[in-house]
Amino acid sequence: MMTLNLRSHYSHKSVLHFLLTMAVLALFSLSALAQTDEFSRVKLKSGAQIVGKVIELDPEKGIKLELAGGKQIEISMEHIDEIVPTSVINSTQPIQVRKVKERHDWKDKGYYIYGNFGFPLGVDSWGDPSLNVSVLVGGGYTFNKNLSLGLTAGTDFYWWPNSMVYPVALEVRTRLNQQSFTPYLSLQGGYGFLGSAEYWSENNSGGLYISPGVGITSKYRENLAWYFQMGFRTQTINGAHEDGFWDGFNWVVTTVEEKITYNRLDLRFGFLFE
Repeated sequence: MMTLNLRSHYSHKSVLHFLLTMAVLALFSLSALAQTDEFSRVKLKSGAQIVGKVIELDPEKGIKLELAGGKQIEISMEHIDEIVPTSVINSTQPIQVRKVKERHDWKDKGYYIYGNFGFPLGVDSWGDPSLNVSVLVGGGYTFNKNLSLGLTAGTDFYWWPNSMVYPVALEVRTRLNQQSFTPYLSLQGGYGFLGSAEYWSENNSGGLYISPGVGITSKYRENLAWYFQMGFRTQTINGAHEDGFWDGFNWVVTTVEEKITYNRLDLRFGFLFE
């Protein structure tokens, strides 16, 4: 009988120990589950991932998260690709958050103005490499993504003969899409007025100006965009200068007329405001 009582006693202790162990495990499991539900991983359309405690969640507006250290951020639903509850989160681990890049699509219609500077590159009249300087400003109206019409004017400086030309031209632009970052095409055509030309003394005049180009542009603010363009520009100028020679008896002075066409590879960078 004594042996049976001892066995019964130890059996009760084993059962009690088992129940206590299960209770402790259940508490740890609930704690882990609560921590798992408390944190979520937010995957953004930009590719960034943010981990934090969910404070508020609105399926239409967005989500508010509390990051490690207590900082709170709000993310609009339009930037969110997926919200995934995490299984194990070390809340003391530093979390790097990449700023969500805002998108500013182009307006369907409206006026715009711009300014740019460029470096036309080519060869001069002697066949030597020539790097020139150009500044243009302009403006126009956007009818749709496929058609923008405007007017541009500026100042071009060319080497040999050292000349200053003031082009005035009509411009046509077309964007390939309405997104913030897009390629575009442009074409300028008009007349370049000759302001001055070294070595020429009379009959100075400008001529035809044409400049096609292709570029990329990005709207990094709601109304402001930058653009980079590579193209070609051709500008014709005319002039004359006096020249003389000794014919053996007299010094003969003649007028030499010249026509020069500057053909240049054109690299430009500028800003556009709409």
